[in-house]
Amino acid sequence: MGAPPLIVLRKQPVAINVKRVGNLFAATVTPPHGRGSFWSTSEPLEAWVLIQKLRDEVGCHTTDITDALYDEDPFWSNRSGTAGLKD
Repeated sequence: MGAPPLIVLRKQPVAINVKRVGNLFAATVTPPHGRGSFWSTSEPLEAWVLIQKLRDEVGCHTTDITDALYDEDPFWSNRSGTAGLKD
């Protein structure tokens, strides 16, 4: 008998798009990510507020959120700080 078939599970990337607006950030999350519905900020937010909203309201993982922030602005944490971020 041969070896059992190899099953590869791949995590779908979270489609988080972040745009810097001054020292604030706007974001959109597109389906099927973010609990399957489109989500967008109504106005630019401080980074820590955006992180909390994406994590708590949309269901995004903190690592995916900070990756999107770093893609948009490698110095986002220096510029905006994360003093209000709660685990």
